[in-house]
Amino acid sequence: MFSVPYLTQSAGKRLLSNVRRCPGLTVKAGSSACTMICMTASPSSLSHEALAAAQDTRLPDQILTQWFGSARPGNADALQHKAQWFTKSAAFDEELRQRFGAAVEAALGGALQPWATRGPWQQLALVILLDQFTRNIHRNTPRSFAGAATGTAGDRLRH
Repeated sequence: MFSVPYLTQSAGKRLLSNVRRCPGLTVKAGSSACTMICMTASPSSLSHEALAAAQDTRLPDQILTQWFGSARPGNADALQHKAQWFTKSAAFDEELRQRFGAAVEAALGGALQPWATRGPWQQLALVILLDQFTRNIHRNTPRSFAGAATGTAGDRLRH
């Protein structure tokens, strides 16, 4: 079970409502819908492409390079790319979908969970996949928040 702190009760209910509409996902809520969410997906439900993405050892560096411009960015370098983080762009969303759609599917299905216990760069790549790429790839759909239901960034990094 993952803790989702800092959500108001209404935000927690909206998150649960959105995640429940995601195909292939099972959601269970604890006593407080806004604080505890557990999400599981059956590994057998992952596509061949998602399973292949999970095996690609270059994937974390590719994710970081896409988001920050470098696989090992400094603050100044990363900030040069922030315009793409806060601007709606159908072209950018489609680029992420084409390049990383299978990786997002793998992350949502739990196939990339071992990254959470590896080095900081793999952990950061996992957070970006679950927290940012899902929002771009699935913009304006309930699935855009599917990665948020897997826990906060801090929860992913502590385990």
